[in-house]
This record gives sequence, C-alpha cells and structure tokens, in this order.
Amino acid sequence: MKRIIEKIINSKTILIISHENPDGDAVGSTLGLYFGLKKLNKEVVPILPNRVPQIYSFLEGAEVFKTDFDPKGIELAIILDCSDIGRVESLKKKLMKIPVKINIDHHPSNFSFGELNFIDPTSSSTSELVLKLLVDLNVEIDKRIANPLFVGIMTDTGSFRFPNTSIDTFKAATYLVEHGAEAAYLAKMVYNMKPLKALRILGRALEKLKKRDNLIYSVLLLSDFKEFEASEEDAEGAVEFLNKSREADVAILLKERKKNYFKVSMRSKDSIDVKKIAMKFGGGGHINAAGFEMAGDPDEIIKKIVEEIKIERLNRDN
Repeated sequence: MKRIIEKIINSKTILIISHENPDGDAVGSTLGLYFGLKKLNKEVVPILPNRVPQIYSFLEGAEVFKTDFDPKGIELAIILDCSDIGRVESLKKKLMKIPVKINIDHHPSNFSFGELNFIDPTSSSTSELVLKLLVDLNVEIDKRIANPLFVGIMTDTGSFRFPNTSIDTFKAATYLVEHGAEAAYLAKMVYNMKPLKALRILGRALEKLKKRDNLIYSVLLLSDFKEFEASEEDAEGAVEFLNKSREADVAILLKERKKNYFKVSMRSKDSIDVKKIAMKFGGGGHINAAGFEMAGDPDEIIKKIVEEIKIERLNRDN
C-alpha cells in the first residue's frame, strides 16, 4: 500500500476507470475515488467505457464520466473492479500507453496485471478497498465520497445479505454513514425507483422460468427486450430475484446481447462455487455470484452449465 500511496501523491494527472457494463460497485468505487483525488488537487480523468446506467445516474457527479480518453500526458491509471484488463477491452490499447497502472480489485480471479496491485478477495467490494485507500491518503470523507462508496458496498453485498459481508464491511458502512452517506435514500433510489419496463422484463424472466434438478434458469432474448423497449441494464437484479427460490440453490439468467450471443449471470446459495464454473467458460466473479459470455443456442449453453454444476456438486460432497 505504501508504494501505491506514494505513486498517487507524486502523480499530477490520474486516469480512473472501471469495467464495461458497470455495476454499482464499478460506478461507486470510481466516483468515490474521483471526488477523493480531487480533494488532493489531482487532475482526474474519470472514464467508464459505457455510460453510467440510469439506475445510478442520481448520484452526484455521475455526469463527469467520459467514455474515451487521450493517454498523452496521463502519468497514472487506476483500474477499479476489474479481474483482468480485458474487462476494459475497448480501451485496452490506450491504457497500455500509460506508464503506471494501479489495479484495485476484490475478485479472487484477479491476475495482478498492474505495475502496482491492491487486491483483497476477502473484501466485500472494490468500494470498500477505495475507502481504505482514501483514509490512508488522509482524505477527509464527505457526502460526495460516502454516498457512491456506500452504493458500491450495498449493491455488491446484496444489501449486506451475501456471504462476502464481513465485520469490516459493516464497519466501513458505519463509517460512511457517519461521514454523510444517506443509507435509506440510497437504498430507495437503487431498489425502489425502477422504470415500468424493468418490471416488465423481470416479469418476462419469471414467465419463462424453468427448473432442472436444483437449478432454475431463464432466458431473455433480444425480442423480449425489444417488446418492452428495455435494455440489458433494465434486467439488472433479475438474477438475484430468481435466486430467492427455496427450491433451487443455483439461479441462472441468460441475456441475449446480439444474435445467439449471451451474457450468462449465475447466483448460488451456500457452497456451490459458481466462480469455478464461470472460469471454465472464460469468465469469473465470486463464489456465489459470477458470470461469463458465450455464443450458441441457449439450451445448449444451459446444458453445458448443468454438467459443470453436477461436477461441482460431486466435488463438494466428496
């Protein structure tokens, strides 16, 4: 951590970036770090390869993000919540031109691709790690920093329900509330302000729900999104809803991104390690929340996943 702090202090122009199709932790950690570095009088270039999802656009500062950058003159890049640099594939070539890259992440599958790395798989979220970094940098935490970091922790822990929620997580959340985070307001804005089309696409996922053994799954096709004039971000949180079933310990949602090309999101309960399964298909994540992308017929994709889950169950039980 000492070398990371020294590099940040000694850098004037710093780019901060998180992964494509950003979730709450990606947006929260990047936005919180942006305001923190501004307090250190740094010239900060905040980047998200895609726009901020509508669900997080209420956060103060959400409008500062750009989707592209010129690497000339940038001394340092801080890459957040990315297990490998391929998570920012569209901007990878430009990132490689920046002399020093700091990799801050909590994914167990992280490849330590930075010149400097701050990786802690025991952390609930990258937002929790950013809070530690800012405190070590002696940054005074205020509401503009606390709110997005709280959102990052809240969403990546499933509102403090997932097994990645530790004593340190609760301490971090308490610290953020003490320094201005508006917990009830943030929960309302993230969970209770969904547009009607998001509820309709969730309804379609439930309508198409199927069960195989102890697994439930659903498939959202391009035609489903078109029918409700919805986008992939409108389906955020749908797989968590599927995982509420007491009749299954694994939930899977396939979302078609282009013809016969799917984003596969997996959630599990207890000891089924969906991260191991995702990694076999080129993805990653956490024990109880992981994903990957795959081309093919959705029934064949599910069949492949089911076979891997059977293997994982056998390994668990032996």
